[in-house]
Amino acid sequence: ISGTIFTSTVFMDYGSTTKAIPALTLPATTFEKWLIGWLYSYPIFMLVYTGLFFLSWYVLTLNWHWVPRHPVQQFGIGREDLILIFVMFSGLHSFALFGATFFKKLHFIQTGFVFFIGVGIFIVCNTTFLRIVTGIRHIRPALPFGTLNFAANDRDYFIGLKSDPSMLIVCLLMALAVLIWVAAYYRLKEKQV
Repeated sequence: ISGTIFTSTVFMDYGSTTKAIPALTLPATTFEKWLIGWLYSYPIFMLVYTGLFFLSWYVLTLNWHWVPRHPVQQFGIGREDLILIFVMFSGLHSFALFGATFFKKLHFIQTGFVFFIGVGIFIVCNTTFLRIVTGIRHIRPALPFGTLNFAANDRDYFIGLKSDPSMLIVCLLMALAVLIWVAAYYRLKEKQV
């Protein structure tokens, strides 16, 4: 959440008429301006924030007296959960960066509003599509690429893929993040004109 808040402020100068003139007349190409905003809000922010998080976690575990027989569990860098968090942050970052270039004021609030409304519409459309395809009326709200949950004859049923589709979802989410980053660049380029 803090990363998306910071990202939504990267292109804040373009929303104000008094601050937009110096930002627009800066002798740099649109790609350079976008790249600097992307570098500060994505890899540099991620490295600094993650470094500070692990430093504080390390200091906390050194000085905290834990309950006996319950060792402190450290986060591992190679865990699948961290890859999923990285992909989720990439998707949220790309959406926040696009919102920073799209809206003129209240970037974070308007982007968050559009995001949650879009997710709600996406879930309703997917659930409706599943009802049409399966012919089952009592389907619980479903996300795409998730399990199909429904009740029939006083029993709950779950239908999903046998193998773990996490790599497919990771690739799709990263491709979507890249597409939204490209859209944010072209939106910034449109503001330059």
